[in-house]
Amino acid sequence: MALSPLSYPPITARDIAQPPGQCNKKGAVAELDQLIRLQPKEKKHLRQAASLYEELGNFPEAAKKLEQLLKLDPKNKEAQDDYLRIRRHLLGTQKPAKGSR
Repeated sequence: MALSPLSYPPITARDIAQPPGQCNKKGAVAELDQLIRLQPKEKKHLRQAASLYEELGNFPEAAKKLEQLLKLDPKNKEAQDDYLRIRRHLLGTQKPAKGSR
């Protein structure tokens, strides 16, 4: 029985120009987005995706993931705090403190 090769997206010049670790984070966030499509109520996937999007500087997507999480778990204090911090950043009133969650 022959095994089929794994399918990975091609590496582009843009990927190579990314700082170390960014390409891995982009791949991880793509995997998490796929998991979220398959399991939209899995809170840990939403939390991880929001965190990675924030690390990558994609604050609008981080906010969307946190909104989804808060719809499932409105009393999640950590998600509330993260969402407010990211919304403040998007409104230009505060930069998110690196490593503060």
